[in-house]
Amino acid sequence: MRKRLLLALSLLILSSALASCGQNAVLSGETAELSDVAGHASEAAILEGLRRGLCAAPSDGLFRPDEPVTGGEFVAALRNLDKAAPASDWKSQVRDALSWAGKSGFLDAAAFDPDALITRQEAMNILYAYNGGAVGAEAMLTGIYDDAFADSADIPDGGKQSLYWGYYNVLIREPEPDKIAPFGTVSRGDMAAMLVRYMDDFKTESPEN
Repeated sequence: MRKRLLLALSLLILSSALASCGQNAVLSGETAELSDVAGHASEAAILEGLRRGLCAAPSDGLFRPDEPVTGGEFVAALRNLDKAAPASDWKSQVRDALSWAGKSGFLDAAAFDPDALITRQEAMNILYAYNGGAVGAEAMLTGIYDDAFADSADIPDGGKQSLYWGYYNVLIREPEPDKIAPFGTVSRGDMAAMLVRYMDDFKTESPEN
């Protein structure tokens, strides 16, 4: 009986600690009981991302897969591709992630707003730069993609390379037929799918830490 009481007390303390981290508590190395991802298009990626410790998740059992993410959340999740983030509050985790990204040379942390919602273009810019900016077969398809996407003219100057790289490697998909939507926001489910797919297909060696 005493052991059961101690176990119950330990679980209560753990739950309180997770809740104190706020909505963006990070679950590392284990999956969570989530009530809002079953049947979602990104369900498998969300659960796998949580298992690997890549994705930020709320502590209330709701992943909110369609909720947009900030740049800080995206970079912090990306950092976990290399190593688990330290057990700290969310603001500290984002600050550490931005410092890591700046030192690694793939992000201008001084010009980056971690509190702004991240767009599909920005997410691909980050992943493309993180991957070393290597040009692949997608470069030969630029003209074809320009014609295929009705909104290709909306892509910012210099952004086609990273956006088409992401599309070619299935890190992003068409949100609507014939649309690439460079300024569309990235949802939590999108983030999980992007990062899990990136890790599986590209991660071989960590950038300089």
